[in-house]
Amino acid sequence: MPWNKQQKKEILDSYWASSVAYCPDDNARLDIQKDKALGHKTDLFFIRCPRCQQTFNSDEIEPEPQEIDEFTNQEKKEIVDTYFATKTGICPRDGVTLKIEHDEHTGGWFIHVRCPRCGRVFQWTNKDDEKSGKKH
Repeated sequence: MPWNKQQKKEILDSYWASSVAYCPDDNARLDIQKDKALGHKTDLFFIRCPRCQQTFNSDEIEPEPQEIDEFTNQEKKEIVDTYFATKTGICPRDGVTLKIEHDEHTGGWFIHVRCPRCGRVFQWTNKDDEKSGKKH
């Protein structure tokens, strides 16, 4: 029987939480391929069961958001603080590991943060740290 919407959502939730998901019908480990769709704010995936051959695209369940509200300044500050303490970050909106790029240059540094699931993005610099009261 084809997977229903709830089963597809559970597959995606499992994948986002642990980078692995299993078929709800036969428990086979699913093949999940990242789609290289340009211009999308979120990561897209093609999901296929190698045993029962069922498939779906992640945007059937999690469509590309038309408008995304930004992280609050407090959320941004907490993400940056966590990054410098642990070299990782978790999206406060959906719990997914953030994609974080850190670059240092003469006179400072900047961080580019993107959530691959919800599509929220921001940049933070040493100047933003100074504005928020962080001492260097």
